[in-house]
Amino acid sequence: QWQDNPDADALVAQYGLDGVHQLQRWFTLQLVDWLGRRGRRVIGWNEMLNGGEVPGAIVMSWEGAEPGVAALASGYQVVMAPATLLYFDYLPSADPEEPFARRPVCTWQDIVAYDPAEGVPDEQRAGLLGLQCQIWTEFLPTTAQVEYLVWPRLCAVAQVGWHGPTDPAAFEPRLAAHVARLDARGIGYPAQLTAHYPNT
Repeated sequence: QWQDNPDADALVAQYGLDGVHQLQRWFTLQLVDWLGRRGRRVIGWNEMLNGGEVPGAIVMSWEGAEPGVAALASGYQVVMAPATLLYFDYLPSADPEEPFARRPVCTWQDIVAYDPAEGVPDEQRAGLLGLQCQIWTEFLPTTAQVEYLVWPRLCAVAQVGWHGPTDPAAFEPRLAAHVARLDARGIGYPAQLTAHYPNT
């Protein structure tokens, strides 16, 4: 959108930038300054570093672990949020009967076994703040659809956040207890769990 855009070209000229590719970093630095004067910090997706350093920012590593590992090595604090594992608008199973969702498949078993600190040297782990899942709802117009995709994968995220990666078989008894809680509250989740935990 910024290519061949007179308004973008005017900003580039006004602020002495090398081109429109520097506009995102320029804008991010304005936010860093504005928030910093109010005692706040910027947290942003990992591509905010593509144009150069953003001092004091917290990095959300959504394009896999590598950007987060690199940011930690550069002294940033990081939250791991890899899309292929922690985007809950992705399919929760490979079951062909699953309702519409994005690919790839991202199961609770994959999530509970995930180690956000994998590849992070011990001396940099203090900068790893944790992990975050997200769900984009542009194709999910109802609460029931969102619940279906979030649960019980959110239970697996909590397990990893509080206790670290866990063997899925070891987590299953705890997951069964969580499923019973979801039932008690009338919260939806994939039907195959009902068959798997018939006594919940």
